[in-house]
Amino acid sequence: MPDWLDAPPDQADRLRLFCFHHAGGGASAFRGWRAALAPDVAVYPVQLPGREARVREPRISDLATAVTAIADALDPWLNRPYAFYGHSMGALIAHTLTSRLLATGKPLPARLLVGAFPGPLLRAPLAEVSDMSDEQLVELLLRIGGMSETVRRYPDWRAAAIALLRADLGICHGPRPPAAPALPVPIDVYTGAADPLVSRADVDAWAAHSTAEVRTHVLPGGHFFVHDAASELLDLIRSALATVPVR
Repeated sequence: MPDWLDAPPDQADRLRLFCFHHAGGGASAFRGWRAALAPDVAVYPVQLPGREARVREPRISDLATAVTAIADALDPWLNRPYAFYGHSMGALIAHTLTSRLLATGKPLPARLLVGAFPGPLLRAPLAEVSDMSDEQLVELLLRIGGMSETVRRYPDWRAAAIALLRADLGICHGPRPPAAPALPVPIDVYTGAADPLVSRADVDAWAAHSTAEVRTHVLPGGHFFVHDAASELLDLIRSALATVPVR
């Protein structure tokens, strides 16, 4: 069985938080979250294939395939109260997965937490990347904090990072399911104050996607506040999840 999670959830978990990483990233984006949110929240980063511990597996480059596979993998672990956090591409996956769970009558997350992504009916960031050369894409990533100088200096690392990002952007920019009904799930939306890829209007568009409350939180930093403002983000997530009833 593919290792979508680094460990099977504990049946004694009070509240699970499944985390979905950004395009070009991996489950390591959430390194440190497990310790920071314990013991009240059990954190389970979801690892897409083609990277990190799953680097030898074929990448997925369309949203439907990704969501179907993740839904199947997580199905046994939705038997305890849980929430989703998705960052950038991960926000699209988390919302689409929640809509699928609603349509199929599965248990829903107690809260949907999304960061650095427009409302799901809007165009995803970086649509222009398909017309960029690898060199242009590297320069863009360096400007927005999506690639380190270390990766840039090593051709093999740089080529692997670019190939992975282009595949992941197929998830973001490819076909999406038909517009889903608003979710009966509260949504917390997180945005970087200096994000060059996601505007405040993009963020406000999430308000139409829940019949429950939708709250917006502005953090210092740009598109990758998940790294640059990790402490502030974790404080907000801890506060949001403190309201979730557990059994």
